[in-house]
Amino acid sequence: MQINTNATINAGLTSLLEATLSSFASTSVGTSAAGFGPAALLSLGQATSASNTGFGYTHLASAAAQFQSPITQQLSPKQLKAEQETVKQATVLRVNGQYDEARNLLEGLLKKNPTSGTAIHGLGAIELELGNYEKAESYFNKAHVFAPEYGFDRDANNAKILQQDDEYVLEQARRMTERDETRGDGVRLLVSLTRRSPTDAVARSLLAENLIKEGDATQGLVEYQLAISTANQTQSREIESKLADLVEVAPEAAYLRNLLGQVELNLGKHEQAAETLELATRLSDNDPLYQADEALAHVALGRDALAQGNRTSAMSSFQTAQGLDPLGDEVNLGLAEGYLALGQYRARLGDPGRAIEELNSAKGFLAMAESEELTSEIAATFYSVGRTLEQRRESSGEKVGDEAIAYQAAYNLDPENLTYQRKLAETQNTIGDEYLAEGSYKDAAYAYQYAYEVNSREESYKDSAISAFMNWGDERGEARDHHQAITAYQAAYDLDHDNETAKTSLADAFNTRGLFHKSLGEDFYEDAADDFLAALDLYPDNEDYQDNYDSVI
Repeated sequence: MQINTNATINAGLTSLLEATLSSFASTSVGTSAAGFGPAALLSLGQATSASNTGFGYTHLASAAAQFQSPITQQLSPKQLKAEQETVKQATVLRVNGQYDEARNLLEGLLKKNPTSGTAIHGLGAIELELGNYEKAESYFNKAHVFAPEYGFDRDANNAKILQQDDEYVLEQARRMTERDETRGDGVRLLVSLTRRSPTDAVARSLLAENLIKEGDATQGLVEYQLAISTANQTQSREIESKLADLVEVAPEAAYLRNLLGQVELNLGKHEQAAETLELATRLSDNDPLYQADEALAHVALGRDALAQGNRTSAMSSFQTAQGLDPLGDEVNLGLAEGYLALGQYRARLGDPGRAIEELNSAKGFLAMAESEELTSEIAATFYSVGRTLEQRRESSGEKVGDEAIAYQAAYNLDPENLTYQRKLAETQNTIGDEYLAEGSYKDAAYAYQYAYEVNSREESYKDSAISAFMNWGDERGEARDHHQAITAYQAAYDLDHDNETAKTSLADAFNTRGLFHKSLGEDFYEDAADDFLAALDLYPDNEDYQDNYDSVI
């Protein structure tokens, strides 16, 4: 679930505050919280922090107005206030990733006051976020010289630690967070570690736990969510235990329930996850974000049912998911998988008509999501159904039927598949033969033409199409249907510009229609001229066409 605002998290935590006030009145409940003490839990839902930036500088800037070391430049209250505002502005720019702009502000401040410890520290924070740890260490040490009361040397120590590998950094952070007096340093170290290694679920989980201990519930829960997204099974079980302890203290907190459900889902506890996420949805007053996560649990249950061969139960789960999140990719993929399974089942039962219906439904849901593997499987099933229908037709002597639909669907899903191309073209060619036998030249021509479009490697399809178009043109010409005759001859000529018969017939048809337009009177001379000119374009040296053209211009 993507959390867009802190309010989305905090809205579900009011009950946690109330529960903590009463629950920690007894020692036993406090112990069961597995490391989350009363102060930390009391702050859940209230704290807002800049921990995601690594440093919260507002207190540093404001402190500058109250403290100046003996070696710092003496500033007036007005100058101190201006310096404080500059540091704040630079911090905002840094948090937004505008490092050059932030650096320019701080360097400008240092030109006026080279001894500003907070400004020097700000430059160190920029380098720290950029991963330039040696430079950051140097800035922090310098900042400590000018403003020793702030403890900037601890940030320098963190920058020094960060010059080592992730495993070493994580171990140092773990040791720091075990002690109250160094937990804040450990948290900042973990923030830097997760910035450079965002998929480190262990670091994120440790950061989440300690942010909550420090009173930053909002960011702590977000870090848990980020940890869940990359955690392996062992890590997920540890996160599950932590979240379960929090949920026991605050059973009415929707967001905590949701996170617990996500972990359960990752662990394959699909039924348990569905129950947990359903409760989270209800506690959130049916927030769409929570519904989307609940839908994923029902998709997982549907897939479990499919694996067990229970198609009815699977479709029920997929449809429940659809009701919760009709536009979700995984939901639509699940529905496509379900209808594919139904189509395959119908095909095995020897009911290809119903199979095609189910497969069309699968194709429809697949259009709202993406899966190459599922696309290939649906296409292959359509093709298989087509083969069954073709074999039935050949044994019965009937005309082409739904096999054309099945082959077309397979081709549409995978147009690069040569087998699908060949079979669809063969079927269209057969349809053309059937129309030709009935004397329906137009339908035969378009069937042959489509067969050639699908499989242009087979020249016989083109020859059949040209022949049928020519027959259709002759038929329409004899009926004095000039427009249709031209359409037919033009199609034949477009297929093969070297076909002299098609070219001659087309030119004659234009000339004939031109004469018809001319016979209607001067009001139609312009149309006649267009037709004669079209004939001349094909045969510029034809004197009859030229004379006819000259007679109407």
